[in-house]
Amino acid sequence: MKLNSLLIALLLFNLGLSAQPAGPHPGTSSGIHHTSEPATNSQSSNHLGSTTNGGTIRAHGDIRISTEGPIDLLMSRYYYMNSSNPAISVFRIQMANSTNRQVVYEAKSKFLQNFRDLRADVDFQQPYYKLRTGYFKERYEAYRMLKEIKEEFPQAYLVHEEVNITKLMQQGNW
Repeated sequence: MKLNSLLIALLLFNLGLSAQPAGPHPGTSSGIHHTSEPATNSQSSNHLGSTTNGGTIRAHGDIRISTEGPIDLLMSRYYYMNSSNPAISVFRIQMANSTNRQVVYEAKSKFLQNFRDLRADVDFQQPYYKLRTGYFKERYEAYRMLKEIKEEFPQAYLVHEEVNITKLMQQGNW
């Protein structure tokens, strides 16, 4: 019920209308409303805003989120499981893939000659040796570098990988 009221208030806010909660709790603000005047220093600091047509839209009020016991339990379990094995989703560029170790190391040598400022890693995932570079958080960043690398390695492509954050930090890649 509280979520429905919040969604309605946000919808009205986006339409530029004023919304007052049906039954405000004692001690809470009067709701969410819209103003197109620029902020002054005397206004409170709990405003949300975005610029539109030179003005600023501000929302005043408190958002209260209450959760039930099972949700808190699930969030605690999620936090515990992810803190024990912190991983991040990244994009990498793979330039070579072979069961022949020598072929991959020759490709690494060629890569390092052409791209001196980049690091190249040879990963072994049985039975393949894989030559990869970069740890890109966003696909578009990886794609920009891929276009440059494809000039020398036309068979290069993007791969999506989950990487342990502590391993990245120790290697100095992040």
